[in-house]
Amino acid sequence: MYTVIKRMEISASHSLRLSYPSKCENLHGHNWMITVYCRSKELNADGMVVDFSHIKRSVKSLLDHQNLNDILPFNPTAENIAFWVYEQIPSCFKVEVKESEGNTAIYSLQGEGFHTGTPAVFVRFSGCNLRCSFCDTRHEEGVMMTDEEIVEKVSSFPARMVILTGGEPSLWIDKALISRLREAGKQICIETNGTRPLPDGIDWVTCSPKENAPVVLERVDEIKVVYTGQDLSAYAEIPARYHFLQPCSCQNTKEVVDYILRHPRWRLSLQTHKLIDIQ
Repeated sequence: MYTVIKRMEISASHSLRLSYPSKCENLHGHNWMITVYCRSKELNADGMVVDFSHIKRSVKSLLDHQNLNDILPFNPTAENIAFWVYEQIPSCFKVEVKESEGNTAIYSLQGEGFHTGTPAVFVRFSGCNLRCSFCDTRHEEGVMMTDEEIVEKVSSFPARMVILTGGEPSLWIDKALISRLREAGKQICIETNGTRPLPDGIDWVTCSPKENAPVVLERVDEIKVVYTGQDLSAYAEIPARYHFLQPCSCQNTKEVVDYILRHPRWRLSLQTHKLIDIQ
């Protein structure tokens, strides 16, 4: 008996139809971890139980960065999603679907923007002062950590770069945390919506502005916008060293390239972590 396991992360939104009052009835977003288990008594002609790319194409390519209510013909609970995934893959015998944690630290490569390809520790904060319908971060749940615990966690990885992201990290960080990270020898970057002031000492500021949410930052190193056909004129006028335009999960790359060629102030940014399937 041969068994293979494929683990994927998708970001998507949904709202649930329930028989009792719940905040989950409102449109909201999650990062989901989907683990697919496949088994076969014999290998196929290619020496595999199933090609991992077939699993990814059957699941992630359909669900990632989508409103699940629009593409799935059922109430998109985690249990129903798991059963749907099971039915898509003939050799599948088990599926796990769970939401990723709120506040967490992950060691990976920066997948987009100016520092693409740079090893970094991502400190993801829960909570945001905006409620964008497309957001993929859990805002109500997370693990409380002290400054000391955060610094200890990021110091356990070899990378010098630390990226504070969210949610909206400006709700949580202060001068004391920035000072502790600098004392630990870290290069501090932040990914923010730009609607709140930041403490001094941050080395690189990435601002992803949102519609009808004025940017109040005194300094921005890069503007990064996911392009879905919206008017970008206001974002282009925000003073920054670089302006990056990004396809949505690489699904509208040609449209983004065409726009950049007509508006050369912008540069192309790709979500390379999604292209090579890393966190």
